[in-house]
Amino acid sequence: DITNKGTATIRNQGKIQQGIINDGGTLTVINDFRRDENAADGYRALGEIGKTTSGVHIENKSGQLHINAWYFNKEDYATAEERKNNALLVSGDYQNITIGDSFINTKGLDVDKTYNSYSLIADKDGNAVGDKVNNGQGIDVNKLHSISGIYSFENFGGAGQYRANINRDELSGRILAQSI
Repeated sequence: DITNKGTATIRNQGKIQQGIINDGGTLTVINDFRRDENAADGYRALGEIGKTTSGVHIENKSGQLHINAWYFNKEDYATAEERKNNALLVSGDYQNITIGDSFINTKGLDVDKTYNSYSLIADKDGNAVGDKVNNGQGIDVNKLHSISGIYSFENFGGAGQYRANINRDELSGRILAQSI
């Protein structure tokens, strides 16, 4: 496990066995991902973070925790069990956890469906807590990115709800060629 009491940046491309604890410091976490033809959804996180003794990936006991980049294998997680197995599990001082760029795998995306960004972050019991991060402002839909580049996301419906739109700027060049 890693415990931070100072100022640190972790660019995780390995395996952290027993999670991360921020105990009064300023910690930035970047969890890289890459395309992987052998992965079920075509991508995989390079960094793997196990769980602390409290049952979460990252505890923010006190201080500032910045999660600058994170990969999610789905647009949202509907059940507590799904969140326990796939969401970023956090605990502690939610107000001082900031979530930056979040990369969403859109392999199973339905453009007619509304998704819940708050379900991407959960506590150890699988309760969605994405509405409590970013100083209680929740997850910013402008920080959600489709890994394919084909989609952009917009607020739609109630708080934390979003939907996908086709990113028309990407309908030429590199992304179009990848899609074909």
